[in-house]
Amino acid sequence: MRATLSIFSIFRLTFFFTSSVLAQYPKSPKRGLVSVSTLNPGDDQIFVQPNNGLTWYYNYGISPTTEYKNLTQSEIEFVPMLWGISNATGSTFLQNVTSMIAKGRNITHVLGFNEPDVNYTAGGSQISPDAAAASWILNFDPLRKMGVKVGAPVVYANESGFAWLDKFYTACQSRKSNCTADFMNIHCFGNISFVESYLTEYKQKYPGIPLWITEFALPYSPLPATETFFNQSLAFFDNDTTVERYSYFGSFRASASNVGWNVTMLDGTGGLTDIGSWYLGGAGVEDASTTTPSAAGSTSSAKKSDAAGLSRGGIKMVGGLVIGATAALALLL
Repeated sequence: MRATLSIFSIFRLTFFFTSSVLAQYPKSPKRGLVSVSTLNPGDDQIFVQPNNGLTWYYNYGISPTTEYKNLTQSEIEFVPMLWGISNATGSTFLQNVTSMIAKGRNITHVLGFNEPDVNYTAGGSQISPDAAAASWILNFDPLRKMGVKVGAPVVYANESGFAWLDKFYTACQSRKSNCTADFMNIHCFGNISFVESYLTEYKQKYPGIPLWITEFALPYSPLPATETFFNQSLAFFDNDTTVERYSYFGSFRASASNVGWNVTMLDGTGGLTDIGSWYLGGAGVEDASTTTPSAAGSTSSAKKSDAAGLSRGGIKMVGGLVIGATAALALLL
């Protein structure tokens, strides 16, 4: 799903009290990185500078991001993910993780399947509950026995996603396993009310299990609303003891995005936007609100209905990323 810009409008919003009230954004040990492949791999270094506050990352894959492969787990923890499966009877993921551990990389957490309830064309891994159960038992159950904490499959955030999880756990039990997860993995796109209500559903359905929010943002919205959501959601996650970790979906440039023009942490030239700077524990970017146009009218050529009213759902990177971000510093709620 590639975003196209249809209307450009310039937002210049200045809060005169910002610098004295919030000179530097609060950091959080929960905060991590969704590392995505782009045409600008040099941008990856921006997110692993000293004292940026990020403690972990994942990249939808089973091997560390190339630019981070020499960093230790104590510098930034890599969390492998089994995105999908081509062979339900294969244990390549287990072998890869145990190999990394044997070579000295202290893998303590792994992530399950990425949106298995969604078909390939929409960016999901398209796995049947039964095939997922078979693969889970071969790859994740042994890792749990080794002491590695595993995250449940992350589904597209709607009721059909919960239905897929119900069928998955039923298939596991028919194979004499509970497919136990140490934490639930969640994608959630929409305003703060939808995020809060969706997490409440998870808490009610899976009580006592920690939550990881591994993709979240407010897609296709004007900059002020996007920044307000950013501040509200981080404050909400940081204050919610059930939320163990989170990673904002936006570590890419203004030159390619499927979630709208204002979400991104990098502008069109690879510089930090205000959202990017805040996420890394910094102050606002001085020129962000005066040099980059925001596209409040941007739409998705592939999923216009999602762009207009997406309240809950994982959104995948397709092709390059197209995003530019501007900045107007909002108070942390």
